[in-house]
Amino acid sequence: MHVPRKKKDKSKRHGHDDYNDDSLVEIDPQLRYSFQCNYRFLQRVFSIDTIVKPLPPSMAYNVSHNLNFFTRIFT
Repeated sequence: MHVPRKKKDKSKRHGHDDYNDDSLVEIDPQLRYSFQCNYRFLQRVFSIDTIVKPLPPSMAYNVSHNLNFFTRIFT
């Protein structure tokens, strides 16, 4: 769970009220772990192999080849 930090009065130090870009966001370790597990699961379920599995072999090869090409370019 995200817990906001206490705001510091920057106006005394710098003479203005700018948003603190250097502040770090703290994320609950359990929430981070949950997101990591869900992400790994989605990668497994929606892999290229599982997407092309129901297609005929010749079409599966072409689709797999094209998807691999695009994932290499855009990731």
